[in-house]
Amino acid sequence: MTDLIHHYLQDADGLCTKLVRCLPKAAINGANNNGVLQPPYPPHPPQPPPYPPTPSVSSALSSGHFQHTYAAQAPPSADQTDSAQHQRFVDARWIIAERDLEIRENIGKGEFGDVMLGILNGNQKVAVKILKDREAASKFRAEASVMSSLKHDNLVRLLGCVVFSSNGSTCIVTEHCAQGSLLDYLRSRGRHYVTQQDQINFAFDACCGMEYLERQRVVHRDLAARNVLISAEGTAKVADFGLARCETAP
Repeated sequence: MTDLIHHYLQDADGLCTKLVRCLPKAAINGANNNGVLQPPYPPHPPQPPPYPPTPSVSSALSSGHFQHTYAAQAPPSADQTDSAQHQRFVDARWIIAERDLEIRENIGKGEFGDVMLGILNGNQKVAVKILKDREAASKFRAEASVMSSLKHDNLVRLLGCVVFSSNGSTCIVTEHCAQGSLLDYLRSRGRHYVTQQDQINFAFDACCGMEYLERQRVVHRDLAARNVLISAEGTAKVADFGLARCETAP
């Protein structure tokens, strides 16, 4: 929940606006004389006192209780993490040569930036997700890392990544779903066009994709009609793994 709140503080991503501030939870019953609802729960219990301060090295030496400890290693920097992810893509042959991709018109928006129509190897239509800012680079590559481990007919398939030589930015290349998002599909067509059987088929496809993610211990965390794409054949595919998280086995 904390990650979702932080995400929507940074990007509206389907909401009418970005989150602005947190509001206290209103009570269901009871109000004071001013008409302000009072919480139905007791106040928070007193917090335990803080831990005593760690003695300095000099005082520990003078008391004779000094023990040698090794300094904790600093966590890897963002550049080190990005470099490691890039090397994994290279090793797994997920890197697409820049010359093999032609980028055309804008066809939508994703979590991290615009989605463009692309032509791969001169004849294959693809979707190209391009960063909207460099700060999202690590999350952008993390999404590609999650997608690279998944393969299912009801998940949007990752084809690879392109690193542009001009500025070092990265884009994700995925299969192209010609009929767009499920949200736009339903909004742009009437009830007589989208039958009840169509709706059942879309729901079943999405459930199959999510069931596969469950088996792979991947939590999507942002399933919505805007993140389900419809292929030219009418198959629904779960997309947008920007908030996905891999859970370790218990």
